[in-house]
Amino acid sequence: MKPRLVLIILAATLLITAVACVKKEDEAAKAAAAEAEQLQAQIQQQEAKIYELQEQVQAQQAQQRMQEEAAALQEQQRLKDEIAKQQAELQTMKKQLAQKKAAAAKPAGDQPAADTGGTAAAPPPVTGEPAPAAQPAGATPITEAAQPAQPVEPPKPKTRTVEIPAGTALVGLLQGSLSTKTNAGGDSFEMFLAQPVDLNGEVVLPANTRLAGRVLESAQSGKVKGKAFMSLTVESIEIRGDMVGVQTNSLQFEAEGSTTRDAAVIGGGAGVGAIIGGIAGGKKGAAIGAVIGGGAGTAGVLVTRGKEVEFPPETKFQFQLAQPVKITEKVK
Repeated sequence: MKPRLVLIILAATLLITAVACVKKEDEAAKAAAAEAEQLQAQIQQQEAKIYELQEQVQAQQAQQRMQEEAAALQEQQRLKDEIAKQQAELQTMKKQLAQKKAAAAKPAGDQPAADTGGTAAAPPPVTGEPAPAAQPAGATPITEAAQPAQPVEPPKPKTRTVEIPAGTALVGLLQGSLSTKTNAGGDSFEMFLAQPVDLNGEVVLPANTRLAGRVLESAQSGKVKGKAFMSLTVESIEIRGDMVGVQTNSLQFEAEGSTTRDAAVIGGGAGVGAIIGGIAGGKKGAAIGAVIGGGAGTAGVLVTRGKEVEFPPETKFQFQLAQPVKITEKVK
């Protein structure tokens, strides 16, 4: 009976130990999920702060442009008034000069008559009108100067404004590479549109248009609960040689710590990303694929198996405009 009792006690001890281990694993999983949810809330708060700051910058820029335009108009009006004043003074001075010259010339009736052999010259007929003042010999008649011609302003070119609505997809090819090993939050990157952006059948952003992006956050494996993490966004688009600021959704990528999955999808939004081609090292042997984000605010998917988030050159990303973009162009 004793050996049997010992076996029963040992079996009960092992069962209790196994139950305790399972319970600890469940608690650890719940804690990890809670931490992930808290981190996601912090990310959303940070994105909201960034959006608010960008709105403030745009408002200040618009106010500054209005103030500069108003100051320029005031200066133009002041110069026009000064020109008119100077022209009026010039005309007054010319009239005064003409009067002085006319007063300096003596009338012809005040000159002594020439001796013609005793015969006096007949006086001029009286008409009731004053005789015109005689001009000195060799003098030219004084005429009032003509008004200077006013400058003619050239016609202003006709323009039109095209608005690219929010939600428009921007599919770009990465120039260079990105990795949580080498890139940190705040780093910039560059892409070019892989396909044009059409609006009502008209191309408003041609293919190969330059996009300037920013790494919002980057953490190597082992720094955030053992998982690498990266978040990307687009900040500006090159339009006719000028970089125009834009607001897009952010794509977020997290390396999967477990070997049971090839990629992890994180972050909320309207949808999830999709892997194009496959995962490096997968059964189909696909190359490191590109990713396309789902909807506005969508995070994305990790495209390489491993502990770091890495994207090679010409990786394809899809962002979406969070705010409309206005383009002013000349009408031909």
